[in-house]
Amino acid sequence: MIEGRYLIKQKISQGGFGKVYLAVDNQTKQDVVVKVNAELDMNDNEFAIMKDLSDKNLPGFPNVFTSGEV
Repeated sequence: MIEGRYLIKQKISQGGFGKVYLAVDNQTKQDVVVKVNAELDMNDNEFAIMKDLSDKNLPGFPNVFTSGEV
């Protein structure tokens, strides 16, 4: 469980920058994807860029909701 909200179901992928998991959001009951970066200092910059792009509602780009530490 991440942040008391996201229940990890399975690992989807792993790369040099981190791991990606399929999870369920316990508040909305929807499936979500959670990325856990290998280095914490990557979170703030990556989140800012991803959130900005997400807010532009670009076709095919994922909705980005939150950032935090595991």
